[in-house]
Amino acid sequence: MIINGNLDLSTSSIISLGNIKKINGDLFLNYCQYLKSLGELEEVTGIFDIDNSSLKSLGKLKYLRYCLSGTGSSLESFGELKYLEGNLYLEGNRAIESLGNLKQVEGNLFLSFCSNLKDLGKLEEVKDGKIIYLNKTKVTREYIIKNKPWLLNQCDWTT
Repeated sequence: MIINGNLDLSTSSIISLGNIKKINGDLFLNYCQYLKSLGELEEVTGIFDIDNSSLKSLGKLKYLRYCLSGTGSSLESFGELKYLEGNLYLEGNRAIESLGNLKQVEGNLFLSFCSNLKDLGKLEEVKDGKIIYLNKTKVTREYIIKNKPWLLNQCDWTT
């Protein structure tokens, strides 16, 4: 199933998105305390907002065209997500340990205060001029120099 338009399920008691494969628009799932699965969802072309939701994994989601906002969320895994065309907002997430399969981000990565974040997973590219904010994470300068030296000039541990 494809949804053409925005879908706002914020504060609902939804558990899964079921057989929805694509949303041509924004998807808002903030404060969804019972959300367990994105079901068959593979693509969102607008804003994807899971702030303060109970979702633990992005599951089959592979592509986000605009941005991912998960501030204060319970997100533990990026699942199959490989490409994010916009910004990543995860400040304060205490569950995420790695960016997993995420390979390319065209926006800034706001990861400050993700206190259990240890590595950047398979991240290969962040668009020139964009910043990876890593204040109060476990991702160290030494880790970047050893594992992802091409990203060093884009990392900020002060903000």
